[in-house]
Amino acid sequence: MLQLGTAMRQPEGGPPFPWVVERLRELGWEPGRTLRLDYVQTGEQIDVESAMRLVAGRGAAILLAAGNERQLRAALAASGGRLPVVMVAIDFDPLALGLVRSLTRPEGNVTGLFLRQP
Repeated sequence: MLQLGTAMRQPEGGPPFPWVVERLRELGWEPGRTLRLDYVQTGEQIDVESAMRLVAGRGAAILLAAGNERQLRAALAASGGRLPVVMVAIDFDPLALGLVRSLTRPEGNVTGLFLRQP
């Protein structure tokens, strides 16, 4: 069973989580059967860095970093360079910040989307 881990401020059913789950279903992954989703909600009790380390430590095979720069930085740190990180970069440029080497070929353990906001 593949384990996908993430940490977000929104409740588990909030965006972009449902879209990710739906796309994984389209690709043949079934939550609870072939896919385990490990979600930690961040906030006053736990910060994003600690939450990402928690899901990585619980056996996540892939970390999802969807949102702001802190999400991606936390996932990269928690991955230790050994776990794949899927980013959905919103409102920041991961290339300009040196978090990836290229937008077309990020290299290393990072892949995903960069949503350029006007």
